Amino acid sequence: MVVVNSNYTTLIKNKLNEYSNHPFLNKYFDVPEISSDKIVFLKTILDQTELTEPKKENYILATMLIQTALDAHELVTNELDKKINITKNKRQKQLNILVGDLYSGLFYEMLAQLHDIQMINVLAGAIKEINERKMTLYHNDVHSINQLLEEIKRIESLLVTSVSEVFHISSLREIIENWLLMKKLMREQYHYYQKKESRIITLLSEHNEPSHAIRMLENMISRISHTLESYITHLPVQYVELKKVLLEDLRQLAKEQELLLEEG
Repeated sequence: MVVVNSNYTTLIKNKLNEYSNHPFLNKYFDVPEISSDKIVFLKTILDQTELTEPKKENYILATMLIQTALDAHELVTNELDKKINITKNKRQKQLNILVGDLYSGLFYEMLAQLHDIQMINVLAGAIKEINERKMTLYHNDVHSINQLLEEIKRIESLLVTSVSEVFHISSLREIIENWLLMKKLMREQYHYYQKKESRIITLLSEHNEPSHAIRMLENMISRISHTLESYITHLPVQYVELKKVLLEDLRQLAKEQELLLEEG
């Protein structure tokens, strides 16, 4: 199989950025970071199908547009008061609708052109579940570490794994889920060290001292990393090149993690 290279991920990111090149959004929002990992996983999944390259690209763009819409909602919630001096609830509701309609409309238009009702239904179901799981976190309705990790894992990976289910490709599921979970925890750790802000640290601190919560997060990252190494090592033979890339990325992430802990 052909491993997705950086030129392809850059191409997809550039096309996604074209969709978000809107004067109002440029004025009031930082464009959400686009996940290279999710693009790579989506392309790897679709490369196992007989779809043409243009169709693969459209499926990836559609899925990542929805991901961007979900991420944009997060930015609206977190950054609104810093950028717009106006009544919070009224403007927040308006902007949520605007951003959601913009990206969701592009998503449905793109899939409608592909005449794929099944994919629309599957991704719509994934969006509903993601939002429900986010509400669980926002309302602190989490009763164990395992539940916390499961909620984050599903939120981070559900769009990608839903695409894999449509095409009956399951061999990468455990890697996708754990990889995206690990990267999310790493981002939370970094944000905490840099800005003292982390939703996950806040949740863990509900029943633990902040210093203990940080160590718990570090242990989670380490444990997931070791689990991933085992999963990647045992990938089927058709993923031999992907295996090399992921293991190298995992080693690089481990080095970055060590440096972050030293600085932290």
